Amino acid sequence: GNPTSAELVDHGVLAGGDGLAGRNVHIVQRTTKIPGRQGLAFGLLFRLQGAVKAPLSYRTVISFRPAPGTHTGGQPRTRIAKTSRAKPGSTQALWHRLDKTQAAQPGQWTLRITSGGRNLLQQTFFVEPEE
Repeated sequence: GNPTSAELVDHGVLAGGDGLAGRNVHIVQRTTKIPGRQGLAFGLLFRLQGAVKAPLSYRTVISFRPAPGTHTGGQPRTRIAKTSRAKPGSTQALWHRLDKTQAAQPGQWTLRITSGGRNLLQQTFFVEPEE
Protein backbone atom coordinates (compact mmCIF):
# COMPACT_ATOMS: atom_id res chain seq x y z
CA GLY A 1 0.00 0.00 0.00
CA ASN A 2 0.89 3.69 -0.01
CA PRO A 3 1.81 5.58 3.16
CA THR A 4 -0.65 8.25 4.26
CA SER A 5 1.97 10.25 6.16
CA ALA A 6 5.56 10.31 7.38
CA GLU A 7 6.65 11.54 10.79
CA LEU A 8 10.13 12.91 11.44
CA VAL A 9 11.63 11.12 14.46
CA ASP A 10 15.11 12.68 14.51
CA HIS A 11 17.69 14.31 12.21
CA GLY A 12 21.34 15.27 12.24
CA VAL A 13 24.80 13.70 12.41
CA LEU A 14 25.05 9.92 12.62
CA ALA A 15 27.28 8.04 15.03
CA GLY A 16 30.53 6.95 13.33
CA GLY A 17 30.12 3.78 11.29
CA ASP A 18 26.34 3.71 11.67
CA GLY A 19 24.42 2.62 8.60
CA LEU A 20 27.39 0.64 7.27
CA ALA A 21 26.99 -3.13 6.90
CA GLY A 22 23.43 -2.91 8.18
CA ARG A 23 24.37 -1.23 11.46
CA ASN A 24 21.53 0.63 13.12
CA VAL A 25 21.44 4.36 12.69
CA HIS A 26 21.69 6.65 15.73
CA ILE A 27 21.64 10.42 15.60
CA VAL A 28 24.36 11.77 17.91
CA GLN A 29 23.81 15.46 17.22
CA ARG A 30 20.49 16.99 16.20
CA THR A 31 21.39 19.68 13.67
CA THR A 32 20.94 20.78 10.06
CA LYS A 33 24.47 22.25 9.88
CA ILE A 34 26.86 19.47 8.84
CA PRO A 35 30.66 19.85 9.05
CA GLY A 36 32.23 18.95 5.69
CA ARG A 37 34.30 16.00 6.80
CA GLN A 38 35.08 13.00 4.62
CA GLY A 39 33.24 9.93 5.90
CA LEU A 40 30.80 11.91 8.02
CA ALA A 41 27.21 10.71 7.68
CA PHE A 42 24.02 12.67 8.28
CA GLY A 43 20.38 11.93 7.81
CA LEU A 44 17.02 11.39 9.38
CA LEU A 45 14.92 8.81 11.12
CA PHE A 46 11.26 8.66 10.17
CA ARG A 47 8.10 6.61 10.68
CA LEU A 48 5.49 5.94 7.99
CA GLN A 49 1.78 5.62 8.69
CA GLY A 50 -0.66 3.91 6.36
CA ALA A 51 -4.33 2.99 6.13
CA VAL A 52 -3.44 -0.71 5.92
CA LYS A 53 -1.19 -3.04 7.94
CA ALA A 54 0.55 -4.25 4.76
CA PRO A 55 4.11 -3.04 3.95
CA LEU A 56 4.17 0.48 2.56
CA SER A 57 6.00 1.36 -0.61
CA TYR A 58 7.87 4.67 -0.70
CA ARG A 59 10.59 6.48 -2.62
CA THR A 60 13.58 8.35 -1.21
CA VAL A 61 15.50 11.08 -3.01
CA ILE A 62 18.78 12.59 -1.84
CA SER A 63 19.79 15.66 -3.83
CA PHE A 64 22.54 18.27 -3.61
CA ARG A 65 22.70 21.90 -4.68
CA PRO A 66 26.07 23.72 -4.46
CA ALA A 67 26.17 26.99 -2.52
CA PRO A 68 25.86 30.00 -4.88
CA GLY A 69 29.14 31.17 -6.33
CA THR A 70 31.14 28.11 -5.29
CA HIS A 71 33.20 26.07 -7.69
CA THR A 72 31.89 22.54 -8.15
CA GLY A 73 34.85 21.29 -10.16
CA GLY A 74 32.51 20.15 -12.91
CA GLN A 75 30.77 17.78 -10.50
CA PRO A 76 27.29 16.94 -11.75
CA ARG A 77 24.45 17.64 -9.37
CA THR A 78 24.03 14.66 -7.10
CA ARG A 79 20.67 12.91 -7.11
CA ILE A 80 20.20 9.46 -5.57
CA ALA A 81 16.73 7.93 -5.82
CA LYS A 82 15.59 4.60 -4.43
CA THR A 83 12.34 2.73 -3.89
CA SER A 84 11.85 0.90 -0.59
CA ARG A 85 9.22 -0.84 1.49
CA ALA A 86 8.57 -0.64 5.22
CA LYS A 87 6.13 -1.86 7.85
CA PRO A 88 3.74 0.87 9.02
CA GLY A 89 4.91 2.45 12.28
CA SER A 90 8.46 1.09 12.06
CA THR A 91 11.34 3.56 12.28
CA GLN A 92 13.33 3.87 9.06
CA ALA A 93 16.52 5.76 8.25
CA LEU A 94 17.53 7.83 5.24
CA TRP A 95 21.14 8.99 5.34
CA HIS A 96 24.12 10.02 3.25
CA ARG A 97 27.86 9.71 3.88
CA LEU A 98 30.11 12.46 2.46
CA ASP A 99 32.96 11.44 0.20
CA LYS A 100 36.10 13.59 -0.12
CA THR A 101 34.77 15.75 -2.97
CA GLN A 102 31.36 16.26 -1.34
CA ALA A 103 32.94 17.19 2.01
CA ALA A 104 34.91 20.00 0.33
CA GLN A 105 31.84 21.41 -1.44
CA PRO A 106 29.59 23.80 0.51
CA GLY A 107 25.93 23.50 -0.30
CA GLN A 108 22.51 22.20 0.50
CA TRP A 109 21.52 18.53 0.74
CA THR A 110 17.83 17.68 0.64
CA LEU A 111 16.56 14.30 1.85
CA ARG A 112 13.01 13.63 0.68
CA ILE A 113 10.47 10.85 1.15
CA THR A 114 7.69 10.59 -1.40
CA SER A 115 4.90 8.20 -2.32
CA GLY A 116 2.71 8.22 -5.39
CA GLY A 117 4.28 11.51 -6.46
CA ARG A 118 3.36 13.14 -3.14
CA ASN A 119 5.95 14.69 -0.80
CA LEU A 120 5.60 13.08 2.63
CA LEU A 121 8.66 14.49 4.36
CA GLN A 122 11.60 16.69 3.48
CA GLN A 123 14.64 17.78 5.48
CA THR A 124 17.42 20.08 4.29
CA PHE A 125 20.99 19.99 5.60
CA PHE A 126 23.74 22.54 4.97
CA VAL A 127 27.30 21.29 4.53
CA GLU A 128 30.08 23.71 5.43
CA PRO A 129 33.64 22.46 4.72
CA GLU A 130 35.98 22.50 7.71
CA GLU A 131 38.97 24.81 7.50
